[in-house]
Amino acid sequence: WKEFDKFGISFDFLKKSGGTEKLLDNKKTALLPVSIKLDENSAIKTDARFSLKKLSDGRFAPSAHCIRKEADLRDYFGVKFTEEDRQNLLETGNLGRIITPEYSKGEKTPVLLSVDKLTNELVAFRSEKVAVPQNVKGIELTENQQLDLSQGKAVFLENMTSKEGNPFSALFQFNADKRGFEFIYDNGQKQGQNSEVDLSSFRKKPLSEEQQASLKEGMAVKINGLTDKNGKGYGGYIVLNKDTGKIDFMFPQHYEKALSEGKIKPDTRKIQEDKKQEDKQEQAQKKTEKPKKSKGMKM
Repeated sequence: WKEFDKFGISFDFLKKSGGTEKLLDNKKTALLPVSIKLDENSAIKTDARFSLKKLSDGRFAPSAHCIRKEADLRDYFGVKFTEEDRQNLLETGNLGRIITPEYSKGEKTPVLLSVDKLTNELVAFRSEKVAVPQNVKGIELTENQQLDLSQGKAVFLENMTSKEGNPFSALFQFNADKRGFEFIYDNGQKQGQNSEVDLSSFRKKPLSEEQQASLKEGMAVKINGLTDKNGKGYGGYIVLNKDTGKIDFMFPQHYEKALSEGKIKPDTRKIQEDKKQEDKQEQAQKKTEKPKKSKGMKM
């Protein structure tokens, strides 16, 4: 965990952002603010996701996945992308077929490929490890559908049932970056979401522009100052529901559980703002500290 200090990320900050749970579950963190000091007066600052890589001696070290301007869709370890491949990666984020890149000379590995939509990095997952479900939201999959899914293809499923009991239809496909299957809706929108969703307030509590922007990006936003019907105050977290497009509320204990299970994303905007405030307070404290007087050299 001390290796993260090189990136300007403390263990407490990593844990607070939900990063430790994801890393220990062999997943990547959300985007985190990185600050690498070059000298006393300059530093490299950017955002990156992190995963753990196993070293030759058995230890684990952080691996940074920095944001790229765009995904490199020319080739991947000897595999040339077709025009259809590039279109699939741009539209759905998934290649849609098994490829065999050559990571080591003379050794080809069958994998599925997806784009990390937060960093534009190409991410691979061994096709042999894909576990295809037999039932999806109340729909029994046929053998042909299961075969297509195991090969990375997208399968359109109709009349599924959401958590709220509402029927919906969508494409279903494996995402190598998420290490699991996902729903893909028309026009890149989630079922029930649209641009007319009112995010200006929640239960008569006004939401800031930053909170609204975080909700639109699928992040869970902390909210306080709510009042129940008995006039008692309470707080928790809100998130934009993927199925209905409405704002859902969860208490802190439910938030922590959902975060550890990777079902929701933390509010990176708030995390970055807190980090800036901590840095300012630390710098202010250093300025107020008086230097210790030298006692001279002992003879």
